[in-house]
Amino acid sequence: MGIREVITKTGKHHRAEVTVNGRTYDRTFKREVDAVQYEQDMLSLRVKHSGSNQYLGILYFGRAWTELVHDKQEEGKEDCTIKEYLGSSKQFQKLFEKDVTKITDKEIEEIFKNIKNQKNGNQLSISHYKAHRNHVCAVLRKAVDMGYPRPGIDKLFNKLTAIVKVNGKRTPRYKSYTQDEVDKIVAYVPNQNDFWVKSILLILLITGKRIGEVLGLTRDKIDYDNNTIRIEQMISKQVYHPHLKHDAEPETIKMDSTLRIILEDLIEYNESRGLSGQEWLFPSPFTDPRTEEIKYKKGKHVCPYGGKPLTREVVGTKTKLLMQKVGIPQRHLHHLRKTSCTLNYVRLASNPLAGEILRKKMNHKSAQTTFEFYIEVPDEVIEQHMGGVKASDIVMGGVSTTVQSSLVSKRLTESEDSLRDLENQKRILELELELLEMKKKKAA
Repeated sequence: MGIREVITKTGKHHRAEVTVNGRTYDRTFKREVDAVQYEQDMLSLRVKHSGSNQYLGILYFGRAWTELVHDKQEEGKEDCTIKEYLGSSKQFQKLFEKDVTKITDKEIEEIFKNIKNQKNGNQLSISHYKAHRNHVCAVLRKAVDMGYPRPGIDKLFNKLTAIVKVNGKRTPRYKSYTQDEVDKIVAYVPNQNDFWVKSILLILLITGKRIGEVLGLTRDKIDYDNNTIRIEQMISKQVYHPHLKHDAEPETIKMDSTLRIILEDLIEYNESRGLSGQEWLFPSPFTDPRTEEIKYKKGKHVCPYGGKPLTREVVGTKTKLLMQKVGIPQRHLHHLRKTSCTLNYVRLASNPLAGEILRKKMNHKSAQTTFEFYIEVPDEVIEQHMGGVKASDIVMGGVSTTVQSSLVSKRLTESEDSLRDLENQKRILELELELLEMKKKKAA
């Protein structure tokens, strides 16, 4: 079991390198005392074999989790991913001081069954349970990669999946806004504070774009000469990204007269607030320069724009207050995108190319995604279009005389068969009656 301890100084930094059980760990510290402490922490994980002078490292569950998070940081994962792993780790703190090779499936299952929302103690949704399941199994696989055997991870994964189905609650799927509710938003007269809130709602409804793509709009993306808007960047988790979600292709959308007026009024409103120098279409009132390097899985991106855009959290809070004033239920911001898709589908339903048109508008790679997750035709629309129409009219309304004649012919055939059966039953009863009378005469 090779053990190696090296501390090298490079400029003002100290690099600690420790090899335990054939795996090398290295970290860089500003202070030498931190590098020495890191070495001691790593070496404290080993334990001596009985009857031997060799050392076998003990991998604690908490150490494996820390190493996994460290790997995610090295891979350049987004901060939200790291926070998810750190959040899950709080649920499994009881296991952190235990040898990862001696933790039983039953121990993990018991903790998993009792996982609750740490803030309010409520039951978690299925998606959150799945995240915890994936994280804990990833830690065990990390332990295997580090040389510590842990058989049956796939079997444990299936056990935790079964617990997810029993304990997890499904996130309610809200309907899109109806046309009447959209009309109320349009008719609402905003005050000075609500002006930009109504503007962003209208832009989301008209364009059908994602909230991050709208927040990432800047003035240089608007071409007033050609009446187009270039969608090629977004804001996610308060971080600038020069690309779209899931590597969707950049697109140029047409700007009609209504959308143009909304954008011009919004820019004029920003100038009235003293934000005329801002390049963001929805700038934050906090004008600290935002030019730091931003880590992302594809590399480091530098935000070329000054100031800060609004965050999704601010927009969500302000939207909720505006919806209360308008008098309609407040739903998730993403439902505005679904509403845009649904209401456009109602208008294009008779068009044979409706699916492809909406897929293009939503910038989806597959039309299946558009129809499965984004089109939710409201009950009111169904009743409106089906008012006074019988379901049987689909086949009996003269659309197809061949089908209608076939159905009538089949019904006549069934009636003739039923009449023939009744006549046979009548003849059988008559014969039985004659036989009974003959028996009476013979007995007399």
